[in-house]
Amino acid sequence: MIPERWLPVPFIVTLKGNIGQRFRDIKVIGVRSVNNASFPEDNILNQFILPDIPSEEVERIGRDLYKFYSKHDIFKESSLSIEKLVNKGMLYFSPLPDSCMGRIILSETDVEIIHNVETEKGIESQKETIHASFGTILLNYNKYAVELDGSLCVTVAHELVHLQFHSRFLKILQLLGEKDIELNSATEPVALDENMTDIQKALCIAEWQANVLATRLAIPKCTVLTVINDIANDPSCRYANDGDRMQACVNAFAKRYNVPSYVAKERLRQLEYDFVDGTCIEVDGDNKKPFYFAPHTLNENETFVIDRAHYERLLQENKDFANLINSGKYVYIGYVICLLDAQYIDAEFTENGVKLALSDYARNHANECCLKFFIHSIALNFCVIKYAEQNPDAIKSELQRAIKNAEKLVSQLPYSVQSSSAIMFIATAIFLYHKKYFPRKTYRNCYFCCVMKLLTEQHSLMQLAKF
Repeated sequence: MIPERWLPVPFIVTLKGNIGQRFRDIKVIGVRSVNNASFPEDNILNQFILPDIPSEEVERIGRDLYKFYSKHDIFKESSLSIEKLVNKGMLYFSPLPDSCMGRIILSETDVEIIHNVETEKGIESQKETIHASFGTILLNYNKYAVELDGSLCVTVAHELVHLQFHSRFLKILQLLGEKDIELNSATEPVALDENMTDIQKALCIAEWQANVLATRLAIPKCTVLTVINDIANDPSCRYANDGDRMQACVNAFAKRYNVPSYVAKERLRQLEYDFVDGTCIEVDGDNKKPFYFAPHTLNENETFVIDRAHYERLLQENKDFANLINSGKYVYIGYVICLLDAQYIDAEFTENGVKLALSDYARNHANECCLKFFIHSIALNFCVIKYAEQNPDAIKSELQRAIKNAEKLVSQLPYSVQSSSAIMFIATAIFLYHKKYFPRKTYRNCYFCCVMKLLTEQHSLMQLAKF
């Protein structure tokens, strides 16, 4: 047996240095011994000096971010002011690649920009090389100056999040020799993958953080109610049908913040204005007629809208759902499933023939006649990923045990709702509970949700499905 005095004693050494000077001035400012139990574990966030932004704190952090930038006078009324950013020399158009919507400069460098000049032939675009300072934002010239894409303010907000939270992260990457890595707003989001390097995972996390905070900065929560009240009194938003009226309000709301309507709709859903679910609907490439329903009808992860692919998937995978449709009581009309009744369904004549559509009454009272769906997704905490990286064999055996327990629980449910999706959903809940990533109450709620959401009740089918 090794004497206790021979065992290694962990210490925490606190260092101070300037990243910009590549830590040439580094010095020790504190040393303390700790026991093994209290020694902090390593993870990707603290490896790369990334901020911890848990989902339950996103709104608060977004509010603080808005307060910070408001002091720097880059807002005009409720929205980001592109004009002010240009006048401050913080914003330029640049010939960025098609896959990059915007880029933030976090280390002084020469960059190529494009600006319009007046010539004898009229307005022409010219390229120029400038020395960009820290905090300069570059925007894709083709996307925003030529195509006039409506997401410009969201992209600017995305880059401002990088500026506030990720400058030290980029400097760490440069110290590690990663000179060509840049933070930018990409056209396609990148998902975490087990084959990624730690640097790739850290970049993915940084982009996720910028994405979730960008809408909070572009549409600050503290300004929303005032804007909604203003729009409610706007005569141009008054329509006989509540669905048309609500869609006009969402479009006006989007215009006020200089964002696309789908971004405005998503943000309002985040803020629990559920009745916008029936607005700005594009399904399978077609714009659909808006509808309205009583507020507080939908919970956070619920919707009335379903595309054809998921509708057909439910027909194949869920016997109760198939029986409901085959009974002739409900009909799918391309984006919602409605009670087949003359009060709710009209015949609509088009160039391609006759098709079924929601009646004006149904478009005012969708909660009376349309089925609701539960959108299910599980976002694993970064600490789960860290645990999996460090303990690959252990996590396999733990997941296997969780799956066996889930199979026993699912076997007690009605046969019609027994599925591999239900098993994996409950198995994940069991695993996360035992790893202490959420409390027993949440675990019970997950199980109850899996049971109840799979059962049909009156006009609402709550189907557990991965949208």
